[in-house]
Amino acid sequence: MLDLTPTERHLVIIVVHGTEVGLYRRTPTTKERIDYQAATIQSKKNRLAIDHAARLKYGLALLTGIREGDLGFEGKALSSDPKSPHYRQDWKDILRDHRADLVMGVALDAFETSVLKLDEGDDEAEPPFSSN
Repeated sequence: MLDLTPTERHLVIIVVHGTEVGLYRRTPTTKERIDYQAATIQSKKNRLAIDHAARLKYGLALLTGIREGDLGFEGKALSSDPKSPHYRQDWKDILRDHRADLVMGVALDAFETSVLKLDEGDDEAEPPFSSN
C-alpha cells in the first residue's frame, strides 16, 4: 500500500564513492511538483536544458536532515539534530556550499524518480526505471 500521508522524514540514500549517505526530506506539495518541473526544464534554442540552480533550490527546500553519523565537516561529525553534540545550525549551508550534488540528489529523488509498470498482468516484470 502506498501511504499518501505527507512526511518530514523520508530517507534518501545517496552512494558517494561506495559510502551510503542518508538524507531526510519532506514530501513535496503538488504545487512544488508543478513549479519544479516548470523551473528545471527550459527550452533554449529548440533544445531542452536542465536548470541545476532550480534543483538546488528545491532540494534545499525539501531537505529536513542528515542521518546521524553519515557526514562530517572539518574533521568532526556533522548533525542536523539540535539534540546531538555534533549539531551545527548551518548544516544546510555546509551542504549547499560543499556538496550541492547531495542536495540536488534530494530534489531528483522527490521529483524525478518513478517506477513504470508496463504490463499490469505480469507482477514479475522488471520496470524500465526504478528508484530505491
